[in-house]
Amino acid sequence: MATAKIFGSGFGLYGHGVTLAKLDYELILPDRYFPLCKRRADLSKVLGAMTFLNEREFFYKPTDLVILAQRPRDIRCTIEAQAQINSDATFIVEKPLASTPYAGIEMADYIDNLKVRWTTPYTFLHTDWFKKIGQEDTANLFIEIMWNQKVSKQNKPWKNEKKESGGLEGYYFVHIFALVEKLFPTGIDCLDYRSEESQLSLISRNIKSRQTVQATLQTSDTNSFSITVNEHVLFKGNTPFENNQCNNLFDERIPALTDFYRSATGHEAKTFSKGEGANTYQIWKRSLK
Repeated sequence: MATAKIFGSGFGLYGHGVTLAKLDYELILPDRYFPLCKRRADLSKVLGAMTFLNEREFFYKPTDLVILAQRPRDIRCTIEAQAQINSDATFIVEKPLASTPYAGIEMADYIDNLKVRWTTPYTFLHTDWFKKIGQEDTANLFIEIMWNQKVSKQNKPWKNEKKESGGLEGYYFVHIFALVEKLFPTGIDCLDYRSEESQLSLISRNIKSRQTVQATLQTSDTNSFSITVNEHVLFKGNTPFENNQCNNLFDERIPALTDFYRSATGHEAKTFSKGEGANTYQIWKRSLK
């Protein structure tokens, strides 16, 4: 049975942990996570897949996957230590890598220099609606994204603080940067980006393929997300993942994460190196010019 070690008691557990348990991974966790896993309804459903160890045993346990769902400031020391202990593992590093594009580029280079296999799961790229975009005629595409995001006060404080997570850009809009990277594999000819306190907007174009992506994210009292392709509504919902939700008990991003793990690891976590979203922070950096 493949094994996965998880650093992070939030989305690391109820997102990655549940997903990997459903994919028949054994989850290696520190014993301090046990009360939370037993208490939460979604986590208790996969309790049988979890093995709890004391802190030292957990830290030094070799595994096939190492999941880092931590604050950006904690990533460096964790991955540096785990790269020595788990040099053959694949590292799944949750976004944001850093609070600025410059620090994100530096962090990506730092991880590369550790000579480990790693990637970041940008879940937009694993939704049903994104796959439908791939079925469209690639020439003359005009894609428009409208995203209203309610920023929850229940979020851990660092997620809402620009100096910790990059704020709206680092925690939310980074998904758009990753999407643009994927849709423009031959490069971006024009990039117009505007950033305000409660609204971000981007227009990117590839002249040769005549493709355009226009995206707007703004904070709101309610959530909504829509994407149109050549004025045809491709998806509309309260969140980008609404139609992917398979069970109200579990996080709605789990189907997208499942697709990520199946495509990225071949279910065996042995076959890929630096993967999707590798240039995301380069696009973010370019957008600021």
